[in-house]
Amino acid sequence: MISAVGLSACENAGRTAAVGAAAGAAGSATAAAIRGDDVLENAAVGAATGAAAGLAGSFVASFF
Repeated sequence: MISAVGLSACENAGRTAAVGAAAGAAGSATAAAIRGDDVLENAAVGAATGAAAGLAGSFVASFF
């Protein structure tokens, strides 16, 4: 039972991190294109930030 709960939490965390990375990359790349900044650099930073936020949020949510 405990291992099933742990596996589920890890699966959800991975999925949430991936969604956060995709959303962060898309949002940052779009904003960079509008501003005329480096799109790839901003997309990479957005992806990292989004993944970290998604992962943290998923772990916090798994305790409640």
